[in-house]
Amino acid sequence: MKRLDKCCCCSLRTGTLVLAGISLVFSVAVLASLTGLLQVNNLGLVYPLAIVFMVGAGFELACDVALIAGALYDKPSLMLPYIVLGVIELVLLVPLFFWFIAVAIQTGFHPVFGGGIVGFLLGWALGAYFLHVIVSHYLNVKDKSGNGTGNQV
Repeated sequence: MKRLDKCCCCSLRTGTLVLAGISLVFSVAVLASLTGLLQVNNLGLVYPLAIVFMVGAGFELACDVALIAGALYDKPSLMLPYIVLGVIELVLLVPLFFWFIAVAIQTGFHPVFGGGIVGFLLGWALGAYFLHVIVSHYLNVKDKSGNGTGNQV
């Protein structure tokens, strides 16, 4: 994989911090929504699913904070959990995409599905690019520190 030199028109460090900040805001929003959902009575089977998503969003929030700290203090070991989670998410989205295609075929492929498929593919590609930015910064910091532990604060 070719290492990137910059993110759009800014440094990899700045790009990583911006992406981590956006992810942090999204994680907090998901946690807040799920907390509100859990206040509703009679959720039935949705309740355990909401709890699972809440745990996942909490883990993502922790990875977001670690990524920000790792990028700010040049500690690659703190960036690694976010990278691992990002790879897992991108891999898990592939079977979800094929499920979405199967549902589209079974239901007669309404035009809405066409937009959903294009949106899904664009979102996946954008997520892969963002992860590439973060991995490139991680590798730069790791090379700079020599041993992968980063500079002492």
